[in-house]
Order: sequence, then structure tokens, then C-alpha cells
Amino acid sequence: MSVQSYLCAILALITSSSLVACDKPSRPSEAAAQEVSARELAGEPAAAGAAAYHYVTNGPQANLDATSLDGAVYHDTYLEISATGTDQVYLNYFLLECSLTTFECETVEGGFGMVSGDDLTTSRDRITVNTNTAENPTFELWEGSGGPINVTWTQLSGWSSRYTIHSRYVQASYSSHSHGTFDNGPALAEGTVVGVQLLPGSGYASMGTVKEGGIDIERQR
Repeated sequence: MSVQSYLCAILALITSSSLVACDKPSRPSEAAAQEVSARELAGEPAAAGAAAYHYVTNGPQANLDATSLDGAVYHDTYLEISATGTDQVYLNYFLLECSLTTFECETVEGGFGMVSGDDLTTSRDRITVNTNTAENPTFELWEGSGGPINVTWTQLSGWSSRYTIHSRYVQASYSSHSHGTFDNGPALAEGTVVGVQLLPGSGYASMGTVKEGGIDIERQR
């Protein structure tokens, strides 16, 4: 697995776990959730050739982190989806395979990007994504060749949470800012992710809504 692939997997795990750690009781205004203010970017050093990418998520969201066994191979599957409020859905996933004899792990599939809004269906207590990342030329595959993803989340009773996040990440050639609100609760996830069968109750899953805005800036060095 390349260094870039490893970092992508680690960042996805950090993102999924940091949301709860950033739990706050307040709810930002809709404008704050839709975009990062210009004041926050005022301190960014100017650079020729800098590329900025603005993003907004607004609507249903769901995620899962499931484990399964296939003989002597242990699978860990991570997936998240977020509606953008338009006609697209943001999808991020990766699959790890670990040997139970050597205890070595590698990422065998991974990707992120936009899929069609028609690939997402929702109801009061259910969210389903049905897409094929191998047939989406604009989807970014950083590991593997992609494939069919068909997963349904069904809402469960129990806990619920509402929290806000405000993140800032800066390095020499890249910076990222985001601000958003999340409402979610427990869910049961079933289906398949690029050939890996998800067994009900085999990991963690949640579903709810999200309103988040942010900007990523990449500079030429």
C-alpha cells in the first residue's frame, strides 16, 4: 500500500472518530454551516497557482465501520455518505484486509468523490445507497478498481446526538477549514461494499442529517 493510500485511510478513520470528540451543545447559524467565513481565510498565505475547493453537505448522512471474517482473512469496511442538497451525494470508503496468521493488513479498495443523487433513496427511518464506483469516471479511486456498493441503513431506537464541529488543518501546501452540524442516532447497516458482505450487527453504524460547509486550498510548492 502506498504512503498516500495509508494516509487517506488514517485520515478517514480520524475524521469518523473526531466528530464525537468535538461535541458541543451550540448549533451554528445556517450561514455558518454553509460556508467558512472570509475572516478565517485572511491569514492564509497568498501563493500563485493556489486552487480552492468549496464544498457543502446538506441532508441525509450515514456511516458504518463493519468487520467480517472470510476464512483466515479479516475485513474492516468503512463507508460514509452525505447528501449535498443538490443532485449529488458525497461517498467515501475503504476496505482493509488482515491476515489472521501473519497479522499483516493492507488496504485493498478505497475511494472518495461524488455520485449521482439518484443513487441515494431515503425514507423516514431508512437510507439506501446503490452505486458502482468502477463505472463512475469522476470518482477518485486511490486503491483498487472500485465496484458495486449497495447498503441500507435502518434507524434503531436508543441514543441520539446533536453536535457541531469546527476544524482547521494547515500544512505547507494544503489547508482545510470546515464548520457544520450533525444530528444522528444508531442504525443497522446491511448490504455489500465492493464484494464484501456486511453482516447485521457486525460493527458500528449511524444515520441522521448533516449541514456542513468548508474549503480546501492546495498550493503549488
